[in-house]
Amino acid sequence: MDKGFWGTYFGEARLAPFLQLADGNVKLALSFYLWNVQVGAAYFELLGISEVALRNVIYRGVDRYCLSRDVGKWLLAEPAMLPLPLQKLMKGPLLEAQSKAKEAKNRRDQNPAHPRKGFPLQEGDVLAQVTFGAWHNLFPSEWGESKDPVTNNYRTILWESALNCVFQPGADPDRLRWLLYRLTYFRNRIAHHEYLLGPSAHVTATHPLRQRLNDIFELLEIVDPEFKEWATGFNRVSQLLKHPPVR
Repeated sequence: MDKGFWGTYFGEARLAPFLQLADGNVKLALSFYLWNVQVGAAYFELLGISEVALRNVIYRGVDRYCLSRDVGKWLLAEPAMLPLPLQKLMKGPLLEAQSKAKEAKNRRDQNPAHPRKGFPLQEGDVLAQVTFGAWHNLFPSEWGESKDPVTNNYRTILWESALNCVFQPGADPDRLRWLLYRLTYFRNRIAHHEYLLGPSAHVTATHPLRQRLNDIFELLEIVDPEFKEWATGFNRVSQLLKHPPVR
């Protein structure tokens, strides 16, 4: 089967970088395509546990902060009732997450066999609906200061009042912001089945795929070194990157 056949199903534009990497060899291009899928799936495993760990750490810090200001169950609250930094930084993402959580509850309640039929909405239901891309906006940064110092000041207040204490000592919020920004973009590329391999299948220390793996483990180190150590135990990415398809 020629490249026209595969282009019909994968799309010519999507197949093109794989063909270029394979110097026009269709069979090798398909091997690169499958390797791209496998690498993306392995990254998704690490990104998934990173997302869950991060959002629970952030939740704990913000929860303590809100309780100290007499706001309980902040994820279920009206955004207007939240302390000012959260009102400004989380209103949109929180309303969207609450809406999606309510839709999910309605679907559960219509299913007589669902084990949570009729259960009230929980904070965890809402937390699970907050997108990974929402979290980087909570952290102050030099870029944020130059673009919008007022909003960045809200981030600084939240960092100093709620988030600084839940990460490892000496954590740099600017660094956290950019780690999360890059990983959000990378996660979305995987989710949309995009080409991940870069200009070469030879993954050196400076290759984008290696850099994103470093980003994941740096993030987990900032969250908790012990948790990071556990995550390295089922990292499949490193082995996959060592064994690209052979020409």
